Amino acid sequence: MKKIYAHRNLALAVSKKFGLLLLAIGFGTQASAQHQIHQSQYMHHQAFINPASIVSFNSLNAAMYYKNQWTGFTGAPTMQGISIGKPLKGYNAAWGAQIFHDKIGVNNFWQIGGTYAYKVRLQNNTKLGFGLSPYLNMQQSDFAEVQTTVANDPVFAASTKTTVMPNFRFGTYLYNDNFYLGLAIPNLLQNQVILNGDPKGETSFNASDMHLFVHAGYNLELGYEAMFTPSVLVKHVAGSPVQFDINLNAKFLDKVGVGLTYRSSQEMVIMAGYDINEEFMVGYSYDIGFSDLSLFNSGSHEIMVRYKIRTSYRDDNPVKDVDGGDDDGGSGGGKIDL
Repeated sequence: MKKIYAHRNLALAVSKKFGLLLLAIGFGTQASAQHQIHQSQYMHHQAFINPASIVSFNSLNAAMYYKNQWTGFTGAPTMQGISIGKPLKGYNAAWGAQIFHDKIGVNNFWQIGGTYAYKVRLQNNTKLGFGLSPYLNMQQSDFAEVQTTVANDPVFAASTKTTVMPNFRFGTYLYNDNFYLGLAIPNLLQNQVILNGDPKGETSFNASDMHLFVHAGYNLELGYEAMFTPSVLVKHVAGSPVQFDINLNAKFLDKVGVGLTYRSSQEMVIMAGYDINEEFMVGYSYDIGFSDLSLFNSGSHEIMVRYKIRTSYRDDNPVKDVDGGDDDGGSGGGKIDL
């Protein structure tokens, strides 16, 4: 036990002195800007990971989240995101907008973009959506925050300018009343930041650098006003082993929900949610790590809020999840004029 605490204290001391410096200068002259969103409650608002899923909503909808990762570790990431979607009357289509911000140490990452998605109707009330989301990938470093051993070090005297690079997301989303299967590519282009001298961004096409997300879920009626929804997310990130999440969510009385996720990256997520009314939902998740890094932090916290205009119609979206209510669930394909 004394050895564990010794390692913990040493790591915290090192992180305070050198964590920001390591995060600021990177590990070479080029840094990949293929920065991907890391969120735990994505299954409650699929638009965060798949632009095509916005076609399954029949009214104006929005979701936002805040995540504090690796609590207690100096320079650990903090993330915020917001997604808005709205159907286009009479066109079997929808538009959306997204903003994401991720701060890691002294580095700030922004993604700002829009989405257009279209759906076609197949057999047995099954629909297939396609979505494309152009966005700007931005990165900036606050070098002035770095604590250095040399007083007034000119290398870290000021912050860097913001590099701006274009990119695109693409997704497909197959769904019916109780099932969904999605495939998403979060980066059709390769973005890189050249760190020599004044940082500048470069954009190119590199098929081997594309990431791939596959997600699926199914609703099981348990009776007694209970719904059970197992789901999975598989991620293939260029240069890394395949990763996966296995999610088990349940909701009761269309109000209260609980959930559990196991990640192949040696993490477990505990989730809970509550429908405040028919328009607002709030959800919370706590990530518990089992890797060596877990010795040096007290887990990750995430809060999510979702809003959807109440209508007499019900969404196509099959996701009936931990946050309860019909915000993301229901059957039928009615439309509403907004």
